[in-house]
Amino acid sequence: MPGGWGGFSSFAIEGTSYDREQDQPAAPRIAISPNYFATLGLKPMSGREFTNSDNAGSLPVVVINRSMAEKHFANTDPIGRRIRLGNANADAPWLSIIGVVPDAYAAGIENDPPEALYVPFSQHPDRFMSIVARVPGQPLSVTAAVRDLVTSIDRDIPLYFVQTVPQAIEANTWFYRVFGGLFMIFGFAALLLASIGLYAVMAFSVSQRTREMGIRMAIGAQARDVLSLILRQGLVQVGLGMLVGLIFAALMSRLLSVILFGVNPRDPFIFSAIVLVLSSIAMIACYVPARRATRVHPNQALRYE
Repeated sequence: MPGGWGGFSSFAIEGTSYDREQDQPAAPRIAISPNYFATLGLKPMSGREFTNSDNAGSLPVVVINRSMAEKHFANTDPIGRRIRLGNANADAPWLSIIGVVPDAYAAGIENDPPEALYVPFSQHPDRFMSIVARVPGQPLSVTAAVRDLVTSIDRDIPLYFVQTVPQAIEANTWFYRVFGGLFMIFGFAALLLASIGLYAVMAFSVSQRTREMGIRMAIGAQARDVLSLILRQGLVQVGLGMLVGLIFAALMSRLLSVILFGVNPRDPFIFSAIVLVLSSIAMIACYVPARRATRVHPNQALRYE
């Protein structure tokens, strides 16, 4: 099924006034033929899609997607409402909304939220168009047949950028995959270094308190009481440090959203996992030297340097 990418178009909603031209909303405009949505496996959520009767001599119509309907026609039924492409004073005809379809990234994955409006190709022909085909078996096996069909219509029309939908998605998301992979590697390396550094600092800090633990045990403290004290104090220190780190990470994560797609930069699972890993490392770093110190006789601990 053919479709044409018409770029972003400003539009006016009938019954809505705009103080300035820049106040008008805009959305990607795609000119498509009948059965376009069926080919992509999309079914109208309400209303209908285009048919062969939606031609140059019929009522001008338009189909919008769910995001556009929710944003501009919240709590109302958009079917039957009218919009006009161009500025508020344009002489373009009013387009009646006949259907609402699910969201699709019509302008690429950067188009978020993916608002879009679709118009019949017969009413809004474009110089550039794409052909979408759903076939059984290997998709590229029909390339020659499609090229022959296009050539039979017009020899001067070239057919290029032939690719499957997964290939198109990969071509559109390579940047995110490459840099996402690099940041994942750097993130694991940073977590490893942080864990090693945290363990070393906490273990050294606790080992320096061997004399203190010997004194506590000499005056009657139990080993479990000393361990509980060391762990509690160590976790308080680590907790304060992680709180500061989480606040800083939450602020910096907004910058990473530029290279992320379909990923929440403030994913609570990731933040929780990091807190769990560092807390576990801190507990082990406190427990191991503290446990070792509590096994030393108080007399030896008092002479420890």
